[in-house]
Amino acid sequence: MHTIIDYKLIGTRIRNRRKELKLTQEELAEKAQITPFYLSKIENGKSSPTLETIAVLANELDTDLTTIISGVSTINNNYVDKRLSDICNSASDAQLDLIIKISKLILDA
Repeated sequence: MHTIIDYKLIGTRIRNRRKELKLTQEELAEKAQITPFYLSKIENGKSSPTLETIAVLANELDTDLTTIISGVSTINNNYVDKRLSDICNSASDAQLDLIIKISKLILDA
């Protein structure tokens, strides 16, 4: 059976965020009310934590659940969407064409 949830990637994201915040496994485990051993298993993809556990860890890591599960921050996406929308709404048709051409050049590089 193929699972659509990649617990190894989830664990990697949790570990990376924990390290960004300069937290030890012991500190994060205590905040999330789980054992350091269980946190280690989660971070190494050796455990399949419940959604509730992942949500608690995301909260303690001051990030959103979507970021931990998918690797895509909805907070950043909303900000980018708003900025792009503001730019496009204030641009002329000629400017929009130029924005699109430049964007394609950047993405193709």
